[in-house]
Amino acid sequence: SPEPVQDLSHAISARDALKLPSSKQQFDALKNQIVHDRPAMLDARQKSDVLKAQAIALQKKLITTAARVVDLETEKGELDRDIARLEADDRRLSADFARDRVSVVKLLAILERRQYDRPPATGLKAGDALGAARSAMLIGASVPNIYTAAAGLARRIPALKKTRADLVERRAEGVRNAIKLRAARQELDQ
Repeated sequence: SPEPVQDLSHAISARDALKLPSSKQQFDALKNQIVHDRPAMLDARQKSDVLKAQAIALQKKLITTAARVVDLETEKGELDRDIARLEADDRRLSADFARDRVSVVKLLAILERRQYDRPPATGLKAGDALGAARSAMLIGASVPNIYTAAAGLARRIPALKKTRADLVERRAEGVRNAIKLRAARQELDQ
């Protein structure tokens, strides 16, 4: 079988081939090019390593900051719930305190009036020992109620003070949390 004909249209002539550099010359030229380009390649590799290290550090910083934002947002939610609960407690305790204070004041006003007013006709009559005893029993029965109400009122004062102090503290923590959260979000946006 005959050999296929080769396309020699792109081949160079023998005369031109003799003008080409020898293999040794080509090898030396490539070697010189490598030696010449090596510092630039090493510099590029060093810059690449620096950029890679910076990218890794930035990625770690972003992850840490994002985690801090999540923690601060969770804390903010807890603070908001605590503040809402404490505000409701404060309103309830304040209303109870005001209502009980009014009750005690009314009871004291009744006793005060009994002390300075003339006794009502049904309360005391001259020569009516039984009526006087009933009136004394009525006053005597109301005094423990007044003391009980006043004692209850006094017991509510520390709870009211503590609730208000806790509310002030949680609000301050909420402000600190908001500042930290804003800073962390700004750090993420950079």
